[in-house]
Amino acid sequence: MDGLQGVLQGHDLLISALPAAAALELEPTIVQAASEAGGRRFMPSEYTLDVTQATVRALVAGGGAPALITGRVDWADRLAAIAAQGQIEYTTLVTSGLLDLLLASGMFGFDVAHQRAVLYDRGKAQATGCTLAFVGRCVVAVVRMPEVETQNRGIQVAEVAYTGQALLGELERATGQPWTVEHVSTDEALAQGKEALARGDGRAAYLRYIAKLNFDGSGVAHLAEGLAWNRSGAYAVSRKSLRETVAEAVSG
Repeated sequence: MDGLQGVLQGHDLLISALPAAAALELEPTIVQAASEAGGRRFMPSEYTLDVTQATVRALVAGGGAPALITGRVDWADRLAAIAAQGQIEYTTLVTSGLLDLLLASGMFGFDVAHQRAVLYDRGKAQATGCTLAFVGRCVVAVVRMPEVETQNRGIQVAEVAYTGQALLGELERATGQPWTVEHVSTDEALAQGKEALARGDGRAAYLRYIAKLNFDGSGVAHLAEGLAWNRSGAYAVSRKSLRETVAEAVSG
């Protein structure tokens, strides 16, 4: 802890970009060290769905959510409590899905390499997403903005709106080929997640739960407020279209 405090000494703002599991394990210690070193502001690595919404909290309250989701909800509440005590200020960027990363990994059921797609609930629900570059520009905007506009709050940001069907259409356009499509309901995804959780496969459970939350139309992944955030003015953040995002993902 002393060594960490020494590293953080003299810095007002600490921005975390840790992977989810590492962030949940390390950020409480980092925040404590930053506070004791005189740091004033912290941005957690919470670049995901809006875990503060009722749908997510209901899953956690039911006692059947993967540790990564339960941990995110718990840490969001703890960080808000720490800020309320005046120990440190925070700003959380809520991004929903990171589309370029998800397309590269196939995590959302869109397998670019094999041109296969899973459409949840027929791919009709609206969701929003961001690219990594867009999130970086949003971080810069937050740092530049007056602190009173960003302190101790979660800020929804979104680059594009899409549906599973729209995403599939752009992928077929970019690859020039029709894709093989599998249809799965989000209720099935949740059931598969619960089965994975019961057998101790936390990663598989997490992916199924996230698929459910992203594509079920509950609003957890549709950040309409984020689509309007900083579109113009002194802190405007440029956005790419869904077509541009998909074309770049397909080209590698």
